[in-house]
Formats: sequence, C-alpha cells, structure tokens
Amino acid sequence: MSDVSEKRTKRLRLLLESAVLLARAEDIRRILILVRETLENRCLDRESLPSKPSILWALDSRIQNYEPPAGQDCFYLHLPDTMPLEALELCLQTAVKLERVKMGERILCLFPLANPFEIDSMTSIQLREKAGYISLQKLAKLADSIPVPVLQSVLTVAMEVAREGREGSSVGALFVVGDSQKVLEASKAMIMNPFHGYPEDQRRITDPSLIETVKEICQIDGGFIIRSDGVILSAGRYIDTTAKGVQVPRGLGARHMAAAAISKSTDAIAVAVSASTRTVRVFRKGKIVLETKPLRGLWI
Repeated sequence: MSDVSEKRTKRLRLLLESAVLLARAEDIRRILILVRETLENRCLDRESLPSKPSILWALDSRIQNYEPPAGQDCFYLHLPDTMPLEALELCLQTAVKLERVKMGERILCLFPLANPFEIDSMTSIQLREKAGYISLQKLAKLADSIPVPVLQSVLTVAMEVAREGREGSSVGALFVVGDSQKVLEASKAMIMNPFHGYPEDQRRITDPSLIETVKEICQIDGGFIIRSDGVILSAGRYIDTTAKGVQVPRGLGARHMAAAAISKSTDAIAVAVSASTRTVRVFRKGKIVLETKPLRGLWI
C-alpha cells in the first residue's frame, strides 16, 4: 500500500470510528459511505467493521474490479463529474429508489467534499418525506434546443450562489437561457454590459474558470442573458415584458415574476435564485417546472 493510500485508509478508519460512536449515541442505524475511487481497504475488513450500525456502500460505477468488505451491503451508481454535495444528493436519491434507505430515516454519510475523490467528511442527514432533485434527465426534457451541459452549468452556478451567497450575505440571481434574440428585445440594460468585447470562448457558462466571475456579477441587479450554446451575452439586464396572465406563488417577488414572464413570452428557460430562502427555481412557459434548495433538496 502506498503512503497516500495508507493515509486515506487511516482517515477513513478514523471517520468511521467517529461515525459509529455518533450513530450509537443518537440511535442511528445506518452509515452510508460514498466511494468515488478504489480504496485500499485491507484495514477495513469485515472483522474491523461494526455489526451495528449497518454500513451501506455506494460505489461509483466507473470503479473497476472493486468490492466493499465481505458481507457489506452495497450498490453501484453513475456519478457525473459534478459538485461533491450534488453527488451526495444523487447518491441519496438512488439509495431511496433502490429501497436501501427509507424516507424519514436519519443516516450518517461519509463522503468526499474537499477532494472530490477522497472520503474526508461526515454529515448526519434526516431524509425528507418529499424530495426535489434536479437530475440531468429532467433537464433534458425542458428544452430540446438547449444542450444539457449548458443547463447543468447554469444550475450549478445557481445552486452555488444560493448556497454560498457573497461576502457573508444571501444573494439573488436570474439566468435566462435560450431564445436570446427575443430575450434581448424584451429586456434592457441597467448597467454597461460586463461581458461586452470579450471573445466568445471566454464567456461560456460551461467554462469552470468563469464561475467565480459570474458569482461576483450576481451581486449586481438584473439578469444574465445566455445563448443556447452557453455564451453569456449580457448581464445586469432588466426584464421588460408583460406579466399578464402570469401567476407565481405568493411570497415570490419581482425576480421570480420576471423569470415567469420571460419564460412565457419566449422559448427561453429562466432560473431564479431567491435571496431570502436560497431556493433555486426553474421556469418554463411561465410556470415553475423544477425547484430545489441546495443542501436541503433531500435532507433537513
């Protein structure tokens, strides 16, 4: 075993020992371990693992020729290259569908966080009775003209904005994707366009190096206008279209009304981030089609 593998195994053993103590103290009956790369688990043989609480192993399907310690329950799933917390959320969604865990159950999760492939974190999760997970399959059904990677990138940024805020404060945001010519005609600039003059390959929402810039600009009022291929055309735009016939749930403000209105009057998809509740909502044809609270989509 290499020094790196030995350190990882030692860290996992310490996390697992702590999880077992916490689970027994709080009467938690199950520990889930999310594994994204092969473990050197000679130190995690069956004799070293507890019988109570039970261990459930969730393994990335791309891991080849690996099985958890003998006698342990496990399942495989395909995890996209996404943010660690979204990977954990998908893992929990899959575990529920496979009936490995039950809604209402409290479990402890060991999973990668700081390093997307190294188990380094632990959290206690109470599964909600109703869960909302934004999946790629759902995204693909929203608009044939917008590639899934573009929608995924927009949702990733929106969820990070909702989760993190900026400089200690909650931040709202609005992203309008697709049918960009009509969207531009139905909106007007509130500020000088911060993306004007930059080459297209430097302003694609799918470029990870652009994400922090986008999150900074979210502090400015107005929405982002994004072409269907992911190129950001403008930011700080005021949506100036009729809201006649548009209805949004009570308590939602002007940003959500604008998202509903522009998605009704054009073929665009609008993604709104609530500054007050940190909820991400996706609008299509004037209606909310997807809704999630990052970190609280599946658990409370």
